[in-house]
Amino acid sequence: MLTVGDSIGNYRLVRRIGSGGCGEVFEAIYDQISRRAAIKVLFPEISEHEEMAQRFLNEARAVNIVQHPGIVSIYEHGQLYDHTAYIVMEYLEGERLRDRVGKMGVSQIVQIGRQIASTLAAAHAKGIVHRDLKPENIMLVRDSETATGERAKILDFGIAKVTQEYQGAGAAALRTRSGITMGTPIYMSPEQCRGASDVNDKTDVYALGVILYELLAGQVPFYARSLAEVTAKQLYEAPMPLRQRNAQVPEYLEELVGDMLRKPQKDRPTMNEVADRLVQSDTDAPKTLVGNLLPLSRETMTVVRDPVRPRTSPMMVAVVSFALVLGLGLGGLGYRSYRMYHQRLIEMQHKVERTPVPVPPPPPKKVRWMIRTTPDHALVVKVGTGEEWGETPLTREAEPGTRPVEVELRLS
Repeated sequence: MLTVGDSIGNYRLVRRIGSGGCGEVFEAIYDQISRRAAIKVLFPEISEHEEMAQRFLNEARAVNIVQHPGIVSIYEHGQLYDHTAYIVMEYLEGERLRDRVGKMGVSQIVQIGRQIASTLAAAHAKGIVHRDLKPENIMLVRDSETATGERAKILDFGIAKVTQEYQGAGAAALRTRSGITMGTPIYMSPEQCRGASDVNDKTDVYALGVILYELLAGQVPFYARSLAEVTAKQLYEAPMPLRQRNAQVPEYLEELVGDMLRKPQKDRPTMNEVADRLVQSDTDAPKTLVGNLLPLSRETMTVVRDPVRPRTSPMMVAVVSFALVLGLGLGGLGYRSYRMYHQRLIEMQHKVERTPVPVPPPPPKKVRWMIRTTPDHALVVKVGTGEEWGETPLTREAEPGTRPVEVELRLS
């Protein structure tokens, strides 16, 4: 396992920023050119899982195809001798767009939206569809080259759809299976909620429409406390007009966001058209804050993060009591737990202060444990709370000395 002081290529690991059930993220430096970087790694046993490693490295593949200043830069990627998959990426310091909800004026929202739309238009031109656009995956960093002095950077292309023309090696491993739902339901398009295979650039248009709606109204257009409810709203319900939630929103901006949130893909504008319409509207956008709005909290929104499961499928339920000493850790080998781990790494990566800090002492040792089933892909659910931990094979960590946990294993 990698530790502070080890090297990956020319980069020396100087600080562990965070860790989870699937891997770790380090601050690193290339001493000869004094370049800082963030390095994400998967644990060797998880890197050996081919689909997981491919999803992890898909981010580097997608970013390098686009090469746009609005996307976090990838310097290197690959696997070490022990199969540990890693990505060496640009070290960003800034603020998540999530933290700006309810704190910006309409003009600033329009400018940020235009930057995001222009970046995604460049990705779409290269056959890349992000598929998991949300405020947590957008960083606002200082950039003196922009009119506003900051730039929106899009992160986390780990589940991006890459057209076969651009995939090259590994294309078969990265092709999405029909019927699998990917993304975060609050920001997912109707076609994603259906698990349809016709996800395209208009899917990102819908997600950006949800983000703009949230920034302007202080809350997302569709919210419910159950996964089934929010999915039904995305599929069938029309959003409340923006100006009914915030009268400061100009009519043309309400119309644009409404067009972006249309249910049929063909009725939505392209991302280039979105960028053009945001340019046209920027000159007339009011400068007042949207500060009187109350955004939904991060904790409230996480109740509907996971993909939809059929409610009528027959289920095999096995109750397993663990007399092991274990507790709540991060992540897991299943896709859902990997997505939560991956987002946590992004958050931890960008909370580091600019000034150097002493290397902290090594963290206390944790108990790492795994659940395997035959066949794989059984859903692991904590008894009592209903919390979904991910699919098998599943790896977790816990502090020694915590209470036993009882879980259910569910498989269609």
